[in-house]
Amino acid sequence: MKKELKNIGTIFLLTCMLILSMPMNLYAQNETNKTLKVGFYNYEPYYYMNKDGKPDGFYNDLLELLKRDLGIEYEYMMLDVSKCIERLETGEIDLLLGIHKTPDREQKFIYTDHYIDVEKYGIYTNKDIDYGKLQELENLRFAFVENEENSNWIYEFLQEKNINTEPVNTTNYEEAKQMLLDETVDAITYTITDSSLKNKNKIYEYSAGPVYIAASKGNEELILKINNVLEEYSRTSKNPLEEIKGSYFGKSINKDTIMIMSLTIVLLIGIVMFMVLNRIYPIIKNRIVIAKIRSRMIKNKYMLYYQPIIDPKKGVLVGFEALLRLRDSKGNVLSPYLFIKEIEENNMMSEVSIWILKKIISDYKKIQSYNNINNKEFYISMNVSAKDLENKEFINKAVEIIKNNKIPRSTICMEIVESMKINNLSNMKDAIDKLHESGIKIAIDDFGVEHSNLDTIEKLKFDILKLDKYFIDGVETSKTRREIIELISRLSATQDKVIIAEGVETEGQRQIIKNMENQKLYIQGYVYSKPICIEEVNNISL
Repeated sequence: MKKELKNIGTIFLLTCMLILSMPMNLYAQNETNKTLKVGFYNYEPYYYMNKDGKPDGFYNDLLELLKRDLGIEYEYMMLDVSKCIERLETGEIDLLLGIHKTPDREQKFIYTDHYIDVEKYGIYTNKDIDYGKLQELENLRFAFVENEENSNWIYEFLQEKNINTEPVNTTNYEEAKQMLLDETVDAITYTITDSSLKNKNKIYEYSAGPVYIAASKGNEELILKINNVLEEYSRTSKNPLEEIKGSYFGKSINKDTIMIMSLTIVLLIGIVMFMVLNRIYPIIKNRIVIAKIRSRMIKNKYMLYYQPIIDPKKGVLVGFEALLRLRDSKGNVLSPYLFIKEIEENNMMSEVSIWILKKIISDYKKIQSYNNINNKEFYISMNVSAKDLENKEFINKAVEIIKNNKIPRSTICMEIVESMKINNLSNMKDAIDKLHESGIKIAIDDFGVEHSNLDTIEKLKFDILKLDKYFIDGVETSKTRREIIELISRLSATQDKVIIAEGVETEGQRQIIKNMENQKLYIQGYVYSKPICIEEVNNISL
């Protein structure tokens, strides 16, 4: 009896597993049975027929890679590029590689999020024209490929410069190249990677921007799968897409390069010898740089730019992030990328941070007096590093400055910007608690990447989570990223924390964030304002 019951149970379990697996198997079978129609247009080295009469090129190899990893089957439709685009629109072609995005095309096709290449083009001519002297193309016969974005771009570019050529329409790039070789036209635009034009005069190089994989309407699921696999490629140490690209466009080492490398090696050896023989030099250099940084603070060469933080539901300004800038001797305003490393390498970050804090307190009262600021109880945040928080002298000075200036609580916020290892978080708790006691808010910046993760929420007392821009990019097309943002938003709401979406740049992104159910979900990004000087803050209008 027990044996029979055991057999019945086994049969029941196998039946359940078979039923549960049926939809997936059926779907996989449907996907396998479908043969995709892919547009093939002759455009070496991206697409061409090799000496054996078989399709070849960068895009062909990429398609083979996708076939291997996605299990798709495809067949080519050999057409001119303009015909490929037309048939992609009608649905006669499922997929087309190497297509530019334009507002008009985005209404007709479905594009991948990831671009697959940034094609570079040159203007080639039979005429004796010096490089860059495009005006000499005036009245020359110029072959343009119909419905092709690169040709359209250079045509409009020449028109904007009032250079009127004699347009000759062609249906593909190979036809245009042959016309130049036959001298039936005077100039064409063509990829710079094709060696067949090396004897022609190249007078200009340009790029019309990145190219993507595009699909016809109805292939949304296919594009989603391609997006996912391209994302996986980008995360691997050896990106197979880049390896294929390198096999076609990798630079060979010529004599000039070897000579430059040799001179570089000799120079590096000389520098090493100099440093060994002159140990005192780094010490002197350090003191010079420190003096220069302190002089900049005293003379207000450093300055703060402010980027607003907005409550999108109420249309109310809730705060600013203060961002460090430097005005050079020519009056140019430089971004931190050009000078922050100098501050960090000379252990001056904490001292500069104290200067920033004092400057914020001074600027706060000025901004508060502006008539256009509809919320007088806003806060200003500043960036601090993990090293700042480990520096007891910095913490004590910051608390003393807040106390002496009688700054209202929650007026100042410190954003922890440096990615912190989990085993270091416990060492910072005391410093953060002390800052909290003095009325300073704490924000976790770049949340969701590297070490800024859920473990941070549990171990640190914070007020604000700043969501990394990675999650905002692509939120309009990626359901996964929207769901991640909503999850983090719910976690923040349960702890009554503020969450800020950084890097919001488009109206579509703003609407998605605005419509999420969290009253403390705010926005910072170019969709409202770029970072601006304090005088321009007076002109902000929401």
